Amino acid sequence: MSWLTQHSDVISAAGTVGMFLVWVVYAQMFYKDYRRRRRPRILIDDMAGPGAESTCTVVNLSSEIIYLERIIAVVETANGDYTAPITERTPISSSEQPDREIVSLTRQGPIPPGELISIGTLEDMVNVAMDVPSDADTPLDDVSCVEVRVVATMSSEDNPVGAYKRFQMLEQGERSEATTLGTHQMYKRREKQEVMRWLRRR
Repeated sequence: MSWLTQHSDVISAAGTVGMFLVWVVYAQMFYKDYRRRRRPRILIDDMAGPGAESTCTVVNLSSEIIYLERIIAVVETANGDYTAPITERTPISSSEQPDREIVSLTRQGPIPPGELISIGTLEDMVNVAMDVPSDADTPLDDVSCVEVRVVATMSSEDNPVGAYKRFQMLEQGERSEATTLGTHQMYKRREKQEVMRWLRRR
């Protein structure tokens, strides 16, 4: 008992330091959880339709609204790669189309959390990227892979964020298969720099 009395100041200081360390650990845990919740999460998926006729969608799984800036298609063939934005830039009267349809038609605009838009079929993207005439057949025999890239802006991020997913074209476009189960998210500093390079390329 006398030892505790003699060293009460030391014990009190140690307890204070210990409590401070506990709060530091909790603060770090809360901060990491906050950052995780604020991270952008954009899902790219193909659905409804076989192979090149699969309709691709973009789903906003983030906790806040994202503004869809650009959709980019990269088509890989034996003769090289073809890259082009597939964002529609034809003017559309807002009086003729509801807001949600405008976003789907232009592939630009805000997407609330939990909502999705259609961005066209894989075949559509091949036609745009390879500049195939409207009266010509899509050269699916030459296509080995289609990479779909999404560029978006969020209020919580200073620079645009991105996401991409790759789809292998099999059996001359009769079948398509994602090369990964999930969508690759690009929100780290170096990845954001790559997203900015996507935007600068024409």
